[in-house]
Amino acid sequence: MALPGCQASCGGVNIPYPFGVGANCSRDAGFEITCNGTTPFLADTTYQVLNMSVAPSVARVQLPIAWTCYNASGSIVNSTDGKVKFNPQGVYRISDARNELVIIGCNTMAYIRSKPSSSSIYWYDIYTGCVAYCNSAESTVNGRCVGQGCCKVDFPPGLTDNNVVFSDWSRKEFVNFSPCSYGFLVDREHYTFRRADLKMDRDSMMPVWLDWAIRPPNDTDTLTCADANKNGTSYACKSQNSNCTDAVNGPGYSCQCADGYEGNPYIDGGCTNINECMDPTKYTCYGRCEDTEGSYKCTCPRGSHGKPKEARCEPNFPRVAQITIDERAREMFDAEIASPENIDFLEKVGSIAIACLKEDMDERPNMKQVVENLQLVRREWKQRQGTHGDQVADEISMESPASLTMNATGAETPGDVVFVTFGYIIPF
Repeated sequence: MALPGCQASCGGVNIPYPFGVGANCSRDAGFEITCNGTTPFLADTTYQVLNMSVAPSVARVQLPIAWTCYNASGSIVNSTDGKVKFNPQGVYRISDARNELVIIGCNTMAYIRSKPSSSSIYWYDIYTGCVAYCNSAESTVNGRCVGQGCCKVDFPPGLTDNNVVFSDWSRKEFVNFSPCSYGFLVDREHYTFRRADLKMDRDSMMPVWLDWAIRPPNDTDTLTCADANKNGTSYACKSQNSNCTDAVNGPGYSCQCADGYEGNPYIDGGCTNINECMDPTKYTCYGRCEDTEGSYKCTCPRGSHGKPKEARCEPNFPRVAQITIDERAREMFDAEIASPENIDFLEKVGSIAIACLKEDMDERPNMKQVVENLQLVRREWKQRQGTHGDQVADEISMESPASLTMNATGAETPGDVVFVTFGYIIPF
């Protein structure tokens, strides 16, 4: 999301505020982007922007490699340290979490250095490097960067430049198959070593992730969320539904939309509500989903229970109705009750119970219909049972369905079991 009236993208790359194409569309000069119509660049440089985002606060750019080449006697004939001035306002830090340092060559030692030091021992606070050896091109292995022709290493946070330094080691024995040494920072998901890279194109560019933040004017200053929030005019988190987070790579802070919101926190009104119900793959709900401001509700349908954000809801069916649905009624009752006639009776009563538990209340029978249906089933059951049914029926009261009686033999009847259970669901 760009500022109103400003160019929102360049060459298919989104340019979100605080970045902007042109001085009047970015927060300040450090966030300015140049667009030549098809390709975005960091302002006043030739370094292409591949992509950038607000959350997380990163940009991915193309930076040159460093190299040193030798003649047959092992003397240096040409070199470049890869140093670039892409960060005069100090907005960026090279991401230590997303990049790595790669060194390629035979009998090659190289390192990066950054942050000039006030100490009298070393000139810089950061030194990180590694050593690559090989006796021949054949001793290197494609896909392996473990010291033979290629080494790689992580580096600490705070790096502000791409400067690589090569140590002056003897090279004349290796010039035929490794005429140059190379060093570069690169997206750790991008580069895989190949034997052919011992003769890499010296004009190669590598994708590098940059961490950006709202920084203080000087690198030696600190700027936290607590500090920034005291100055309402310069405070960058403009959206009401946004949060501030202290930067982890260098001084400063960044802004994010609060949980349940998305958009651009650097613009007033830029963070808007997420409708979680429209994205069930990300926001799980196995029940009824209801969007709310900044969140969502997920509840089990009536007649069921559970934790619908984690798993499907379980029906609140009575045991008799559930067994009837699963056609396992014969396993529930002893042989004296589980006759075909009685099972048919249980299924009919179970179907009435299930109708009462339908999710859509408009499809449920009212109490009058329930009583009428039960009376029809009861009458049919009595007709099937004959005299014995009359005796049992006299013992079962529709006004007190939860009362349990015994038949002449002392056993529960199907009517007893069903009316007791059904009375628990819908008392009347």
